[in-house]
Parts: sequence; structure tokens; C-alpha cells
Amino acid sequence: MQNNIGISPSPGTISRQTVSTQSAEGSQTSANMGQFATNLFPRLNSYLFQNLFQIILQLLSALLQVNQPKDPPRLNLSEAQESKLKSLLGINPSAPFTVSVLDNNGDGEVSAGDTAIVNGGITGGVLTQRTLSESDAQAINQAEALPQAFTDNRTKWEAALQNSDGQIEYTRQQSCFCLYDVVRPMNVTEQNGEIIAANYADTGEAVPENIRKNLASVSDIFDRLYNAYQSNAERIDVSYDPDYGYPSSVYIDQSSMIADEEMSYRISDMKI
Repeated sequence: MQNNIGISPSPGTISRQTVSTQSAEGSQTSANMGQFATNLFPRLNSYLFQNLFQIILQLLSALLQVNQPKDPPRLNLSEAQESKLKSLLGINPSAPFTVSVLDNNGDGEVSAGDTAIVNGGITGGVLTQRTLSESDAQAINQAEALPQAFTDNRTKWEAALQNSDGQIEYTRQQSCFCLYDVVRPMNVTEQNGEIIAANYADTGEAVPENIRKNLASVSDIFDRLYNAYQSNAERIDVSYDPDYGYPSSVYIDQSSMIADEEMSYRISDMKI
């Protein structure tokens, strides 16, 4: 008779199999962790190195900026001073070069020891430099004597403005080597020395803003006359209104050797 009774493994056998399985799984887990660590640490080290390198570069850059000497401030030159400086350096006043002065001694004015710089050319970089002498500074700062007519009429004009409400209207025309819309006659309104409205006298249409904002006010024209006198312009013709003193007709030619830099203004029908 066949014995069909099943024989179960003994508890000891089960225990040995379980331990063996757990041991294999533990070995595999350890191997996986080892592989993970092997892959992680190089990446972590690379990340830390890159960040450390960036920090070092930033510190070096900051250190160099702190130790780098700064240029002295540039002085604000008047048009007359710029013109005289160009003449001193042998540059035509209307040439496409810019001049500036570094205030080396920090006194806030052009003086001996300051550095004159000429910029220009294709790149606009520094073309030449010159340390100013005492005579250079005097030549740049020297004020030219103003005609008595200019002084008297400017005083008369300023008095007329003080007796008004600040708003004036007049017709102006400018002549220059400019666009047609710039030289057309215009009816202009000023408020406290600023042009707030301008219309073409022939059509009444508003002057485009890009033209209007560059128009010279009456005070600006006085300033241009002043600068022309101070820079020894070759020709200055001016007539003043007998009642208010404003320049009713102005012609300025800085140099006959320069083409198309002449400029003239006419002002009429003044209402204050």
C-alpha cells in the first residue's frame, strides 16, 4: 500500500533556507549601495569643486576691483571752455572730437595738473592726453570781455520776463544747414523759458516733437551768443529789440574755414 502522507520539511530546514535567502538579499543590497556610493561620490566631489572654484573666482574679481585705481572725476566744461581747450590742443572747434578734463587735484575747476583728454576716431577711444600747465588753465578759464550791448539787452530782457506771467509768444525762423522742417517759420509759445508749443506759421500744423524739443528758446539764443563771444567766433552779428531787449536777429559764424556751420535766428511779433 502506497504511503501518500506528505512529509513537511523540518523547522531547522526552513530556518536554514530563510537565513540563506536573507543573506543573499543582504549581499545584493550591500552591492547595490556600494555601486550607488561609487557613482555618487565622484559627482558630489565634482559639484563641490565647481562651486568652490566659482567662489574663488568671485573673491579674486572682487579683490581686483577693490585694488583697481579709479579715474578722477571729469569736469563739466562750458561750451566756451571746450572751444578754448580744442584750440589749445590744435583741434578745430567743429571737428568731430570730444574733449574733457580729469580733475586730478579735486578742486572742481580746470587747473594746473589736470589731464586734458581727446576722444574720437572710429572707436571713440582716447587719441591723446595732456597734463595742463598753469598757463593752459588760465587760457581755458579766461573770460572774454562781453560787448556792452549784449549785457544791457540781456538785463532788459530778464526784467521784461519778471514783469510778465512767464508766458510769451513769438514767431521765429532759424537758418542753418538743417532739414527743411527745421528752418520753416514757426509760431512759438514759451512758459518760464521753456518752449511748450510750436506750430508752423504757414500751415498751423504742430511742429513734430523731435524738432520742437531741440528748438532754442530766447534764453538759449542769449547763451549761444555768450558762448560765441567767449570762444572768439569769427563773426557775430546781432540786433536787439529796442523795447524788450531780446535778440531779434542773430548770425554766428564760428570760423570761415569751416563749411555749413553758420547759424542765424530771427524773432518777431513778440507778445509778453
